Amino acid sequence: MRRVINFGALLAVCLGFAFALCCTEEKVHYGAPIGKHLKPVLVEKLAKHTRQFLEQKVMVQGTVEDQDTSGNWLIVADESGSIKVSLRESGFGPIADLKGKAVRAAGTLVRGSEGLQIKCTWLEEL
Repeated sequence: MRRVINFGALLAVCLGFAFALCCTEEKVHYGAPIGKHLKPVLVEKLAKHTRQFLEQKVMVQGTVEDQDTSGNWLIVADESGSIKVSLRESGFGPIADLKGKAVRAAGTLVRGSEGLQIKCTWLEEL
């Protein structure tokens, strides 16, 4: 009787692990993880200290407010503001729908025709 109970408990644990591995939603990421060593910077700080960050590698972390349907850009918002993240030259190819999801984006801060933006080289869903 004791062996049956132990076997049943072991079976329940194994099935739980199998379910957790198979049924969890996989997070998406694009590009080489070159941005992993960077710490996220608030959008407001990028705007206030543009000279310090312009043409430098930066990371932002926030929620995707908007996303171009052709995958050329995202608008990432944190508690201080929002910034355009350009994916046009990233080489990522088609990307998942990330609208409303938390992400980290790293790349070079540049001044584009529409203001400051990040030329993305690494993007990760959190």
